Amino acid sequence: MGKTSTEGATVCTPRPAGTATGSTGGVCTSCVAGRFAAAPQTTDCSLCPEGPSTSGNTRATACALCTPGFYATDSGNTASSACANGTTTFLTDAGACGTCPAGTHAWHDVNCLLCAPGTYATSGAEAYDSCEAGEFGATSGHSV
Repeated sequence: MGKTSTEGATVCTPRPAGTATGSTGGVCTSCVAGRFAAAPQTTDCSLCPEGPSTSGNTRATACALCTPGFYATDSGNTASSACANGTTTFLTDAGACGTCPAGTHAWHDVNCLLCAPGTYATSGAEAYDSCEAGEFGATSGHSV
């Protein structure tokens, strides 16, 4: 076991990583998106755990970490999803997005950005707001 051949073959070839034969040990098939086979000679493809994904690739030899600002919620993910505005993952390999704290905002960014002096933002803000006339935000990261 551990090698495969085609009909009429004169030699057996090792099954490459990213493929599996299933319980029959016969023909190699590529792992489908969301599954991987890290080592050659694998019988079954494994599901990607929560957090990483195969980025839509088949015949994957590993699951790729989602970058900050993206997440994968379930095992067997085929792709990472972008966090909603006002949220981010704060790190790689995340299974969920978290709300940006007050004094920060996120709009198509992977990080919660500090508000500039003279502006403010509430928790989960997509954008900052300017201070009204007579109000003042002297420091970065000001919230109401």
